[in-house]
Amino acid sequence: VKSNDSATEFDLCSYLQEKYELEQSRDPDQLLGHKLDKFSKIQNTLDGIQPGLYVIAAETNIGKTAFLTNLFLDLVESNDVSGIYFSMDDHMDNIIDKLNGIKTGLVLNQMKKQQKNEPDQIKLNEANQYLQGLAADKRIQIYDQRYCNHMNQIKELADKQDKPFFLAIDGIFNVGVGHYSTKREENIERANQLKMLADVYRIPVIGTAEVRKSVQKNQTDRKLSLDDVMETAKYVYNANLVWLLTEIDEGSLSLKYAKNKLSSFKKNQALIFEPQHGLIHENQTLSILELI
Repeated sequence: VKSNDSATEFDLCSYLQEKYELEQSRDPDQLLGHKLDKFSKIQNTLDGIQPGLYVIAAETNIGKTAFLTNLFLDLVESNDVSGIYFSMDDHMDNIIDKLNGIKTGLVLNQMKKQQKNEPDQIKLNEANQYLQGLAADKRIQIYDQRYCNHMNQIKELADKQDKPFFLAIDGIFNVGVGHYSTKREENIERANQLKMLADVYRIPVIGTAEVRKSVQKNQTDRKLSLDDVMETAKYVYNANLVWLLTEIDEGSLSLKYAKNKLSSFKKNQALIFEPQHGLIHENQTLSILELI
């Protein structure tokens, strides 16, 4: 869906009727957003991944990229939808390795070599062929800063899509938006453009963000809040949902729904992180309520 050049072309009466007919055509048990097979608790909490701007914020090296890659692949595999992944932090090879790790369960560094035993080599071969198949069908597209580093390029790629899609942007603060006299003005423009992508195309836009460096140096019992997200005033204001990702202990993460305009849930959720494999999945034994 592309925006009209003239506001006079907009007919509110027709829009209201179309909106009502669309909503009444939904089955009562149909999700409002995309399904998630791996992250079923997130799916049920949000009624699916609905259109909107999602921000995953955390300290450095906590698992933001791992969470985004796992969520990205789950969305692609669980729905007839294409995912476009923009890596503004890491080289494309690192993202591909993480996707292979999710599919194989093998150690990430070891995957970059010939495998010592045949079963692992078969797993890796099958994962590679699987990802190539998704790429050939345009189900997944991956870009790093060599191929895409500006908001205009992201919009151009969005305009070319001819089937349902969503965007994953790892490192939203590194997306170029032009030259501005102050960093504040630049961030306001970047936050507005991210929100526009979600609203104009009616898609999920899921991005990762750092928390302020001063927070990372504080005591370990310091809990993150919305105020800790860099340039929080605009990014948090524009976001439909803000997740704060923190480490509880080795292998355990807490996903806090710090801002949620998509449902009434405002608590925390437990995740299990296997960094050597790039795997993140929901803790099925720990209740959400235990992490309030």
